[in-house]
Amino acid sequence: MPAAEQATGVSPWDLPAPRRPVIADFNGASLQDDPADPPDWTEMPTSKNFNGQALTLLGMGQVIENAKLSVVFSGGQPVLDSGVTTAGVSHGTQSPVIDGDITVLRTVGGAGLGDVFIWWPAGTFPAPTVHPNAGINGATPGCISADWYTDGSGHSGIRVVTQNASGVATDLPFTTDVP
Repeated sequence: MPAAEQATGVSPWDLPAPRRPVIADFNGASLQDDPADPPDWTEMPTSKNFNGQALTLLGMGQVIENAKLSVVFSGGQPVLDSGVTTAGVSHGTQSPVIDGDITVLRTVGGAGLGDVFIWWPAGTFPAPTVHPNAGINGATPGCISADWYTDGSGHSGIRVVTQNASGVATDLPFTTDVP
């Protein structure tokens, strides 16, 4: 049993240095029922319920995306259409999408059409766990690729390239995740 409570009461994505959850955020998932007055599991939660939920959330927190971002084209330029993030759920915090921390532009020196770079300030999200994934929005036939990228100015983010069904770089609306 921990000597003192370790949980912060704040989502780890909303901390000054965002991170994925760790077992300490759940006080070690080591709650114990009072042996002198154990809860009636048919009517109230038990320590096993809470510890199981904590471990489930811990596991989910290791694989969930930090954000999902939808990009469309307006006036020939890529723009962030919408986005959701795991950050911004704690009292007094906002999503990086709401804060305007997400930048969407054409990849400098890239293929031109269909070549988009999305970046955000360092420390906006926890370190990635896997490569990003992306998909074309709607029923437009085509293909898409997404991977980590650092531009010539040192901004790190995701580079997404879309192509039509003939393999020609084309501006197509898409959604990508930030793992």
